[in-house]
Amino acid sequence: MRHRDEPRPLGSGPLLDHTDDSKPTHLNAWVSGATGGLSASVRPTPDTSDSARSADLSRQERFGAKPADNTPRTVYISCYLKTPVAVRTGHAYSPDTPPRRFLFVPISPPRRPSVFPITIVATIARPHRVGSAVRTMIPGIKQAVRTADPTHPRMTAMAIDALHLVSPEGPIARRLGERYERRPQQEQMIRAVGQTLATGGKLVVEAGTGVGKSFAYLLPAIEWVLTGRGQVRITEDVGARGFKGRVIVSTHTIALQEQLVQKDIPLLQSVIQDEFSAVLVKGRGNYLSLRRLDNALGRQADLFADPESVRTLEAIDDWSGRTDDGSLATLGPLERPSVWDRVRSDSGNCMGRRCPTYEQCFYQRARRRTENADLMIVNHALFFADLALRTQGAGFLPPYDHVILDEAHTIEDVASEHFGLRVSAGQVRFLLNTLLHARRERGFLPSLRAKTEASSLDSACRAVDAARDAADVLFGDLADYQQTRCRSNGRVDTPGVVDNHLGPALNDLSLSLKLLRDRVKREDDRYELTGYAGRCEEIAAALHAVLEQTQTDSVYWIEGGRSPGKPGMSKVAMHCAPIDVGPLLKERLFDATNSQGDPLGVVLTSATLATGACKPETSQPRQTADSPADDGSDDDHATPDQPTHDPGPFKHVLTRLGCAAAWVLQLGSPFDYAIQAELWVEPSLAAPNDRRHAEQLGPAILAHIDRSDGGAFVLFTSYDLLRQMAKWLAPHLAGRGMPLLVHGDGQQRSTLLEYFRADRRSVLLGADSFWQGVDVPGENLRNVIITRFPFTVPDRPLVEARVERITAQGGNAFVQYSLPEAILKFKQGFGRLIRSKQDRGSVVVLDSRIATKSYGRRFIAALPELPVRTGSLPASDDTGEASASGPCHSQAHWSDPSEAGF
Repeated sequence: MRHRDEPRPLGSGPLLDHTDDSKPTHLNAWVSGATGGLSASVRPTPDTSDSARSADLSRQERFGAKPADNTPRTVYISCYLKTPVAVRTGHAYSPDTPPRRFLFVPISPPRRPSVFPITIVATIARPHRVGSAVRTMIPGIKQAVRTADPTHPRMTAMAIDALHLVSPEGPIARRLGERYERRPQQEQMIRAVGQTLATGGKLVVEAGTGVGKSFAYLLPAIEWVLTGRGQVRITEDVGARGFKGRVIVSTHTIALQEQLVQKDIPLLQSVIQDEFSAVLVKGRGNYLSLRRLDNALGRQADLFADPESVRTLEAIDDWSGRTDDGSLATLGPLERPSVWDRVRSDSGNCMGRRCPTYEQCFYQRARRRTENADLMIVNHALFFADLALRTQGAGFLPPYDHVILDEAHTIEDVASEHFGLRVSAGQVRFLLNTLLHARRERGFLPSLRAKTEASSLDSACRAVDAARDAADVLFGDLADYQQTRCRSNGRVDTPGVVDNHLGPALNDLSLSLKLLRDRVKREDDRYELTGYAGRCEEIAAALHAVLEQTQTDSVYWIEGGRSPGKPGMSKVAMHCAPIDVGPLLKERLFDATNSQGDPLGVVLTSATLATGACKPETSQPRQTADSPADDGSDDDHATPDQPTHDPGPFKHVLTRLGCAAAWVLQLGSPFDYAIQAELWVEPSLAAPNDRRHAEQLGPAILAHIDRSDGGAFVLFTSYDLLRQMAKWLAPHLAGRGMPLLVHGDGQQRSTLLEYFRADRRSVLLGADSFWQGVDVPGENLRNVIITRFPFTVPDRPLVEARVERITAQGGNAFVQYSLPEAILKFKQGFGRLIRSKQDRGSVVVLDSRIATKSYGRRFIAALPELPVRTGSLPASDDTGEASASGPCHSQAHWSDPSEAGF
């Protein structure tokens, strides 16, 4: 007798033979047991109160008529078992969900408490015969259920509730105690990211400082992974197999990676009962090869030409016995960093399972951890390097289902670099010296003298010398061309400007190394020679591409020149980069599918992705009065707190990245900028292109440093002006006992920040890298001084080519490219100030164009609502200078930008 909650027998209704081609099909299947002798039946998924999105769909809307084509379709079947193998109780779909995208919506479980659900995902080749196809797959369904081990951790996962985890009653609040803060913006982002991963959608989120972006995307990713563990996928050609979901999280800076791996993820692992794994993925060259280290130690007298290199090798050997992961990051500084290339893991000479140290190999162990990981934490450079190689079938990352790109404001530049090419004199010189040093009989080839016949070895050595001579000629010719006939910025407009003798010479060297490989006795030496031969071929191919300009829609330029005091040497590099990465990213990322053929979910997030500020929902769109009617402005939109397809202030980034169809969401910061911060504007200073600007800038900077008693970042857009101001400020700050830290004086950025945090009266002068990715919470940083708007240098070859492209298409390059880029970087600089709810301070803009140019208001409009002070401070007494011209406010003048003449 059939239980009253059981579905009708398989194929009992005509609806199973018809499906709407625009939506996935959702069916429920009853399986009577968890071992052999199973029977199953199927019926359409019923509407319930829990699937409100689909409740109003009629039967015709749900299954529709017979589709016109035989496009393969995905079917989701919910089976209720007598063993607890998953928590997912079913699927429903939304009428606005695009084809092949679906939302996980729970369906009420059966009234019998002894049965448990499992979801089966099946691909049907002939969608108009769903019923017949499912009937033929019943044996596979039985096998999937039969082999599902209810005790396996992958099959007993319980879904998590991401919103509950961050709620005041949740485990994160209990763990953090008084440090917990509820953030409504974080909850909104969790919902949006969760929906994006469930549907394979595309989402761009700007979330202000303090929102807690990392938890807002990590929790939905973990929820998606754990939920998917209950799925068994069945295809007609492969059969049944367990579902393995994997999400990539990519960042730009090491600091954020360390935060995720060392702080955020361990906290989440401690409060989530089910296990999930997260792995920090590094490039192969970051790992030590024990086999190559042993070989280098055995022939160090032949390989290395100086005692410093020998000491470096010995230091690496000593570290190799202590390290747990064999990663370069744990090694510390090296006396001769180039020695690492001799001992690092390299795909070109990897022996795989034939390697005697395979079981101990640091890279192979890391790779196994990566392949079993649920979350892969990578940096943008690694992600886009893999993305560029995937078109050639050579990607090195395991398959993944979704991608989350944090610090997404950097990805256009990173993608341009990795979709382009670069060949340098130093790169070629290093390879050739590794094989055979130019002045000393050292290198890999001399180390083979006692192990192979002399004629083959001598032939390879002569090929190295020939390639070296060809390299000197080629890069010398490029240096001469740059100095005499090239554009001032090094841009090369025509192919074949110099004769390429180096490419053929490198190919000849590669052939000589392969011939030598066939004559050496030791297997590991043959692998080394294979790796060096492959590297020669790669450089030769890249050199041909950049000199003959074979990559379309790209810009080419020469960088560097002859080494001073060394007539025969040059430091030249030839570059190539795509002018517009948008089409490439659209094809390779935003339109990509995962290994199951489902859409790849992509989330882009950063604190600066929109060129307008997040205003309260009740605020009216702001119109820039003096802007041209059709100036490409994308700021005059209300910014809703729910995802929308209206690009609004995201228009620039969506266009540049090729994701015009993405959903966008702009979330403000939980910080109260109206109380915590103020903006100082000095409209009376000379414009940056006025010769008086530098004369007035020093006293103005010093006056604002005195106002805050140090604790200041002074941000510059050029090193020349930075050095000029450092020289002027040094004696004044020394007299005040304020430490002066100067970016570019030879010290690492991390060292400068360490010194800055050690003294609350420090003053740091910083260039490009200090505008972003720098976190100094607390009172040590209470004043950020922006000397000029951060417009990109217009004659940089890539920028110049982008501007020319926009102009040729009839656009306004300043409004559509230069201005939005400057606003985004301006917001990054502004964001250095307030890093916590306890921070207080001011941002000072010493670029008078903020008041004198019509576009100046766009910079202020991009900031959160905060008070604005206008006017100039009097110069300090010890400067011997008069104050900058203009009104001097002895009292604070609080104003709205519109009231201040902006």
